[in-house]
This record gives sequence, C-alpha cells and structure tokens, in this order.
Amino acid sequence: MTVHKSEPRLRQRLRETTRADILEAAEGVLAREGTRAARMEDIASAAGIAVGTLYNYFADRDTLVAALFDSRRDELLDAIDAALAASETSSFDARLEAFLLASFGHFEAHRSLFTLALEDDLNSVRCGPKRSWAQKFKQRLEAIVNQGIAEGTLGSENAELLPAMILGLTRGIVMHAISRGDALPDLVKPVIQLLLHGAGRK
Repeated sequence: MTVHKSEPRLRQRLRETTRADILEAAEGVLAREGTRAARMEDIASAAGIAVGTLYNYFADRDTLVAALFDSRRDELLDAIDAALAASETSSFDARLEAFLLASFGHFEAHRSLFTLALEDDLNSVRCGPKRSWAQKFKQRLEAIVNQGIAEGTLGSENAELLPAMILGLTRGIVMHAISRGDALPDLVKPVIQLLLHGAGRK
C-alpha cells in the first residue's frame, strides 16, 4: 500500500482542527456549567466526538482547562501583534489604542471564560504552571511606551513603571467591566484619556 506524503499532513491538520473544536466546546460548557459541574462527557458531546477520543487529546479535565486558557492567552498575544503590526507607522496614541482595542476585544469575545477566572471558580481545577504570557504582554507595552517617550508624548521619569501601570490598569478595567456588564471596547477612549491626562480636575 502506497502512503502519500500528504497523508501525514492531512492527519495533522485534522488533529489540530479536532483539538480546536474541543477547546471551543469546552469553553461553552465551562461557561454554562462552571468548572465544578462541567464533565468531560458534556464537552465530548458538545464537540461531537466520543469520550474516548477526547481522552486521546487531554488526559483529564484539569489538563483540558489549562490548555484552553493557554490557547486563549496565545490568541490574545497574536491579536495584539497583528494590531501593532498594522499600526507600525502610527503615532503612540494610535498604537496604544490599537493595543487596547485588541486586548479588550479579545476579553469581550471570551467574556464568560474570563469571568470564571475572575470569580475564582478555577480553584477546583489544577491548572498547570503559569506561562510567561504576562511577561510577553508587558514586553509589548514596553515597546509602545518607548515610542511614546521618543515622541515626547510621555515623560521619561519613572518610565520603567509605565508598562506595569498600564498592565495593572488594563486588568482592573477588565474586572470592572465584567462585574458591571459594560462593553469593554467602549472603555478604550476613557482609558487612554486617563493614561495621558490623569484623573485630576480640569
């Protein structure tokens, strides 16, 4: 029997597609049932596969949930990178807006999943060790801040604190929006105003 060279690639693509379908199904089940009640059987059913097939991809529910969060974090970084690449020749203000729109848009698209994390519902799940995604997030902010300093939009005093401050503000805004049910993309302009002009009375 002759095995065509394309067959391994087709199998790999099929496996990647199935894995993505499983993660999408898991996100929906987790959002509906919560991490304590969600079962592997429910996730398999939502993905349209047998439970045995699901276990071929993920050893247990903890591994699946950890993979889901890793996947969504990677997608966040990809969205940010695409937004920054598209605005590469733009001003600091425009690139900061692109960064925030990509970030808030991603959180908005996966609001239910991130709500679970913020509600600490994941205490019942043994997620793997934290990846370096937060540091990668901060590195992208550092590049934007350096541009702002070079343009003269930002001052250079305590510049090393600015990326951490923006990161903390971004997290806080996400928590605030989720708790109130606000649409995150609508908050981009107010956040930029706050960052550039502060909260003092005019």
